[in-house]
Amino acid sequence: MPFAISAGHELTRDTAKLIIDNGGNAFDAAIAAYAVMFIAEPAMASAGASGFATTYFKEKNERKVFDFFSQTPIRKSKRDDIDYYPIHIQFVDASEEFHVGLASSTVPGAIAGIYALHDRYGTIPIAELFQPAISHCKAGVPLDDFQAYDLKLLQDILKSSPVGQDIFFKDDRIKVCGENIQMHKAADFLDFIGNEGPRPFYYGEIATSICRDANERGAHFTREDFESYKVHVHDPLMLDIDKYHIAVPGTPSIGSYGLALYWGLCEREHWDDAGALKYTAENIRNKAKVITQLRKLYPHIDFDLHLEQVSSKGTSHFSILDKDGNAISLTTSIGEGCGYFIPHTDMHMNNMLGETYLLPGGAHSWTTNVRLNSMMTPTLAFKDQDLFLISGSGGASRIPVAIKQVLSNLIHENMSLKESTESPRIHFQENTLHLEDNRDCYIPKGNFEIKRWSGKSLYFGGVNSVLSRDGHLEAWADQRRLGSSGVYE
Repeated sequence: MPFAISAGHELTRDTAKLIIDNGGNAFDAAIAAYAVMFIAEPAMASAGASGFATTYFKEKNERKVFDFFSQTPIRKSKRDDIDYYPIHIQFVDASEEFHVGLASSTVPGAIAGIYALHDRYGTIPIAELFQPAISHCKAGVPLDDFQAYDLKLLQDILKSSPVGQDIFFKDDRIKVCGENIQMHKAADFLDFIGNEGPRPFYYGEIATSICRDANERGAHFTREDFESYKVHVHDPLMLDIDKYHIAVPGTPSIGSYGLALYWGLCEREHWDDAGALKYTAENIRNKAKVITQLRKLYPHIDFDLHLEQVSSKGTSHFSILDKDGNAISLTTSIGEGCGYFIPHTDMHMNNMLGETYLLPGGAHSWTTNVRLNSMMTPTLAFKDQDLFLISGSGGASRIPVAIKQVLSNLIHENMSLKESTESPRIHFQENTLHLEDNRDCYIPKGNFEIKRWSGKSLYFGGVNSVLSRDGHLEAWADQRRLGSSGVYE
């Protein structure tokens, strides 16, 4: 049976293919591909990052979500000299302020997530699955245009650490497209973790070194934070409309609720696309209003929505379908990174507490010991009982919007997966309706701005998907972010 992969980088794709070619299943392939992302997509993935995976194990008709997202520290540091400071990132049309430093980090779930996935579905030892990543870390990987662009945006953060300077800079400048990055210590780290398991990361010397540095820098982490971290494995939220059944993570993925609301208003209430999008964007943080509307749209679902800080920048996604019909949709995020690299690993820590505009009460008003909310929405769609689409995206608040628009193009416009993905998108944010590539659409009533983009942009996400329709497989990776995909025999 053929199989298919869609990812954010050709090495991520090729690694997944290598594992399946050598007898592994989709989940083995995902573990190996995720580890390769640490070197191939370093602005998006790391052992200091977190994420979600929505999975389908065909033999048992089992659908599960693996929530290995960021957990906030149990206590807040009371020191005045806390390692938390602002930094400005200059985008094409705007400058945005973030906070970095070790006190902007949450407990990362990447390593725990890998092992939880393997414990349930893996067939090949993790030490073997890490070998492609180890080889690439040693040999080096040339930067592509998209990775080089992201690193350029993040250069002030990366330069704040000697480790970041060593990996990502050459002659005191950020490396450019075509230049190699190597992570020799990451190779040793993966070899160690692959043989020893996750315990050293959460209970042993790695956790000890992070917490020691946190104590010296006035950051929040203690050993209890790492030792109490757990991956949550649960049933997905199922959105059922007519023949289609869409599996998404549910809480703490607020993106799931954005997709549910946007999709439901269009499909059940027959709202126009822009009007449904505007309503979703304006109300997604209003818990009572969202729950009321969702219960009307999906009366059979007992919605449970918890609202905390939302983080999902620096995000990448891959989708995998194996020869036996198993599937995984995995999205991961490091934020922008905090400028702190885990000692002796070359692994950059996240800065999920660094997006202060998401904290109305101020920079340190986050809630202790909770999962953060995320816009990440790794998605599986079924038509009747058959797997139809494996999909997900990077792009912060645009993630559920982009996935829904691709899905609508497939179902209602009967487009190919490539056409559905590359078609111009719309987005509503901060009282502005964004129209990609000067797209035409029905303009809802209201007092808001309209921004017409002259072309396509990575702002509108990066949807990487696999489609199974009428016995035919398609794979396509969004060219807004230079993804790579393939269908293989």
